[in-house]
Amino acid sequence: MSRVAYGQKGYIGASMSANARAAYEAGEMPRSKWTKAAILGALRGYCDEMDLLYDPAVESETRAALFDRFIAYSSWHHTGAYARETEFFALDEAAVVGAFRELGPEEAAERDRIGRRLRLGCGRRNGIGGKRNAYSSTASPAPHIAPWRTRRSIPSCASAA
Repeated sequence: MSRVAYGQKGYIGASMSANARAAYEAGEMPRSKWTKAAILGALRGYCDEMDLLYDPAVESETRAALFDRFIAYSSWHHTGAYARETEFFALDEAAVVGAFRELGPEEAAERDRIGRRLRLGCGRRNGIGGKRNAYSSTASPAPHIAPWRTRRSIPSCASAA
């Protein structure tokens, strides 16, 4: 097969087809890109999105075992300078749903409460190396900063509970 020209129609640069890029954006990847961390991250994200109880016991499985259990062939796309056909794989949603149970209403509420507290940085000093937040005082830090950007407008940890 001939070499792909830079900027060739249907290609992004000279290394990936537009359809391959769309597949990446949809969560599909070649086998070599599905690392253990990527598989576990996809599992956590899917479980959170679909209200399934993520079981940390899967973290002890090998990458190969996780791939065989939770990843399935989805499509192929042209990649590389010579437009090689590359197989793409995606999370096997049926396998994930079969492996993890649904959260009960109380469990989902608890997860949402804990998630909100973590997003607000409760239990940590701003979550960044122990440094204080620039808006930690109740007074406006500087007259040129809009009042809505002061600490008073940020929800407190107490309201997250």
